[in-house]
Amino acid sequence: MTYAPQYRIITVEFLSTFRYMPQAPDFQPQPEFGSVLGLYTEEETHMPIYTTAIHTAEDAVFSAWWPRIGDDAFVRSAWVTRIRDPLIRYLHRCIASSVTGRGMSQEWCTSQDLFFLYCTLSGRPCNLARCLAEYFSTYYHRQERGLIYGGCM
Repeated sequence: MTYAPQYRIITVEFLSTFRYMPQAPDFQPQPEFGSVLGLYTEEETHMPIYTTAIHTAEDAVFSAWWPRIGDDAFVRSAWVTRIRDPLIRYLHRCIASSVTGRGMSQEWCTSQDLFFLYCTLSGRPCNLARCLAEYFSTYYHRQERGLIYGGCM
């Protein structure tokens, strides 16, 4: 379907009209978005791993966790070359080229990248549906010539 001419029109329409309103931290997430995307089954949305999953972390968490994987201080971003383990650098590359989709600008480890690394490496579950909703909601800020990432091709 991705090569069909209507795919681009449908995708652009979705991204240009999608509005996401973050809720209060104690808000119980609605499972419909994740279920429709196929990220979660209906049964999984009732499990504690779904309802307690995080979608963001405080800067203090990043500052405290970064020294486990990287050198120097982490202040909103850091050079990827400061990550000591090549496997973690590779994981960052996967995240930056697909999930956070920054194209060729992958030399920096941003807070968003570090959040996904933190969840992956520390075993902390993240609410992927909410993270994707927040990511999709930023498309109207992007340049017209920018790429729409939906994963690696």
